[in-house]
Amino acid sequence: MVRRADATCTELLRDADRLRSEATPGARGEAAAAEIDATREVLEGQVDAFDELRGPPSTDAVRVRAVRNLRAAANGLKELRDAAVEDDLTVDGAIRANPEVVQRVNLASGKASDALTALGFLTCVGVADG
Repeated sequence: MVRRADATCTELLRDADRLRSEATPGARGEAAAAEIDATREVLEGQVDAFDELRGPPSTDAVRVRAVRNLRAAANGLKELRDAAVEDDLTVDGAIRANPEVVQRVNLASGKASDALTALGFLTCVGVADG
């Protein structure tokens, strides 16, 4: 289970790096939304992968908690995306204009990270060599 999660996360982290390198600084509105959508796509890839992943029954509750919090973070990113479009904001502008959404995303991301760490999915939280 850990090997499969690490492989999934390695692939998704590569995708995230690629997306960051393709980002256009100062993009506004729909262009900023596209950048947020790309980030959400990577996050939703994690949600799907962990939702389908099965291990020993003792890991189920923690895995479900990770999935729930990753989904909450993705939902918050959608709110930031919508703000970028509606108000013609940059990604940074959408973040600054919506501190409560950012707080929810950060909290959900932190809880997901804690759950992934508890499962031993260290690559998924940025520890390269587990």
